[in-house]
Amino acid sequence: MKKFNYIITLCLIFITINHSYASNKFITLQSTTSTRDSGLYNYLLPIFEKEFKIDIRLIAVGTGQALSNIRNCDGDLAITHAPDLEKIYLSKGYISERIEFMHNDFIFIGPNSDPLNIATSSNPDEVLSKIYSNKTKFISRGDSSGTHISELNLWSQAYLSPETYKDTWYMEVGQGMGATLNIAIGSNAYTYSDRSTWINFKNKSNHKILYSNSELLKNQYSLLLANSTRCPKTKNNLINIFKDWLLSEEGKLLIKSYMVKNQALFHVD
Repeated sequence: MKKFNYIITLCLIFITINHSYASNKFITLQSTTSTRDSGLYNYLLPIFEKEFKIDIRLIAVGTGQALSNIRNCDGDLAITHAPDLEKIYLSKGYISERIEFMHNDFIFIGPNSDPLNIATSSNPDEVLSKIYSNKTKFISRGDSSGTHISELNLWSQAYLSPETYKDTWYMEVGQGMGATLNIAIGSNAYTYSDRSTWINFKNKSNHKILYSNSELLKNQYSLLLANSTRCPKTKNNLINIFKDWLLSEEGKLLIKSYMVKNQALFHVD
């Protein structure tokens, strides 16, 4: 009986050790909300996890916050979409590698009636000039996300300063893309979104895409690896497995094949 109990105890210890080891096989992914809201991760990550037995712990926040979290050693890698800011983080050594791997585009959303007729605009400057001159309600994410950074860059390029009119017609809501779209629709306002979130968005109501230009409004996504010299707990071996898989032919094919309503949401680089 004692021998039997001894064997059972050893088995339990073995199971506990194995469980502890398995539970430690994970990487923390800091990510923009747009890739989550598009549904891409629900499609993509379970395939990786099943194949490699590595869990992905996803933290979806605005790009600015995701990058800050990486800088603070609170993640192993990130997927973001603010190229200029990412390059600054790379130059300062907060990340060790930046790889552009997929893209789509940004779009202007507004009421079907399009009272400003922005659908006929020849470029983003004209879109924003119409909104600005008419003081028509515009909902901005206002959360330092990649989408917000892109929007602010467009205002700057058009030599316009909507911040002067905060809380009148220009509303910064400090929310993710899905919540921002809901507020814009509820307010019958214009807004700026990434295409993938909009396609996957359920509550379109009386709003639609009014202006797009895939060249001028390109939305570039990059994979960023935390700098293990600064952050010794970074799981280099695991993140390299994920990086190699994401950039492989299998990973590219999965990204290209992800569709919503028969529309591809992302294009691989």
